[in-house]
Amino acid sequence: MLKIATLLVTSCLALLEPALTACGPTKRVVVWRQPAQTYVMNLPPGYRPLLASGGEAEQEREFVYPDSSAVYVTDFAGGSTLNYANIQRLGPAVVAQRFAGTLPGMAPPPAPLVLQGTTPTGRCWKDLRLGKLSIGYTNVPTARQACFDQVLASFLRK
Repeated sequence: MLKIATLLVTSCLALLEPALTACGPTKRVVVWRQPAQTYVMNLPPGYRPLLASGGEAEQEREFVYPDSSAVYVTDFAGGSTLNYANIQRLGPAVVAQRFAGTLPGMAPPPAPLVLQGTTPTGRCWKDLRLGKLSIGYTNVPTARQACFDQVLASFLRK
């Protein structure tokens, strides 16, 4: 009986997977607000917003989904902590380019700088350096990568 129940649950999940991984409807959300700066993004529903603060009044806004995928916007000088290890795996030359300009006297990187890849567990990540802001996603299943690319493409100043 347990095998039949397990088989039914597995079959139902397989049928639902396309619905769970489709981008579906999105909602325009204010993701960043500082004096004279307001940015919005179109986010799929189901996220939990988190705010991280660092020294020097730096902030990171994270939008975390139940499957542990996340979208972020940050002004942390070193970029998001969510993709730091992923960026490190790209090697010293890429790391130097990504973190250029994060210390006084350093030249900034070319704008925008786009880095992406897969985690050791096969999930997708992307980091875009846009001047003093970085946006990106991490821990995204490959079936939802196109959706999260659309989310990043919707980032704009209001």
